[in-house]
Amino acid sequence: MKVAITVTNNTNTPILEPRFGRAPFFLILDTQSNEMAYIENPATEENHGAGVMAAQTLSDAGVTLAVSGKYGPNGHHALQQMGIDCFVFGNLSTVEDIHQAINTQTLLPFDA
Repeated sequence: MKVAITVTNNTNTPILEPRFGRAPFFLILDTQSNEMAYIENPATEENHGAGVMAAQTLSDAGVTLAVSGKYGPNGHHALQQMGIDCFVFGNLSTVEDIHQAINTQTLLPFDA
């Protein structure tokens, strides 16, 4: 499964970004291989439609689960239409915390 986590940077110590559509980067985690890669979000500077464009970027990358702090209504709807499940950080503060929550199936679903 490919998971997208919204982050502010593409370094060895990524910082979680709470905004889905405006996140500068998505950290893509392949839960089968444990490989990680970054995708730059082309929608960061869009005047409108950032969430929908970001959702399309993730769909094109084969992502099936997104984790962010919050989602706008249009971005959330687009993710749902593309078959991408939406979860939130909740009290999790690091990528490692999120990875563990994925493994233990304790991620919090987004409640629109």
